[in-house]
Amino acid sequence: FGTDDKGNSLFDAVWAGTRNSLIVSFSATAITVLVGVIVGMWWGFSKRVDAVMIQVYNVLANIPTTLIAMVLVYALGSGMGSLIFALSITSWVSVAYFIRVQVMIIRDREYNLASRCLGTSTWTMITKNILPYLVSVIMTEISRDIPSFISYEVFLSYLGVGLGRQYASLGQMIRDYSPYLVSTPYLFWIPVTISAVISVSLYIVGQTLADASDPRTHMI
Repeated sequence: FGTDDKGNSLFDAVWAGTRNSLIVSFSATAITVLVGVIVGMWWGFSKRVDAVMIQVYNVLANIPTTLIAMVLVYALGSGMGSLIFALSITSWVSVAYFIRVQVMIIRDREYNLASRCLGTSTWTMITKNILPYLVSVIMTEISRDIPSFISYEVFLSYLGVGLGRQYASLGQMIRDYSPYLVSTPYLFWIPVTISAVISVSLYIVGQTLADASDPRTHMI
């Protein structure tokens, strides 16, 4: 990739920024999906939880995720831990709502009604009768969240409220090399291209895994 205006290796900078973006994205996705699935399961089964969580969802769904993340990072300070926390805390509610809708569709099917009449516990119904049917749905959600979190990280770092100067970031590189767009455009377009390629590639991989885990795609 050559060097930047200070003689630093552009390849090393892009590699370090890509690694940090992937760490943030995978960590935030893991926390978001884990919390979202657990809460969404109980949300779909309990009317009391539904009454509370629907109000929480209505409030958070009307506030831009980027704005909440920016405020949290400002309050906690720039860094990898604070950015992962900010992205996770603003995203798990939407995942929980999505899982809640899927649970409400499945819970009233005949075999679940029969299990309930036989005295099957809620925990057993969730783990045995519902969760296995949501594997492809969860994989689809993961395939959406990973590229989304990479985009958030790049955008927030571009604004200066992401990882901070102590970490290499593709967003910081895009911001720093913006003035060189005319004179040495490769400095700007390399991190932009790498960011786009990673996001698209991870989305394609995630969708492929989601299709592979969906039994309906294997029907003849």
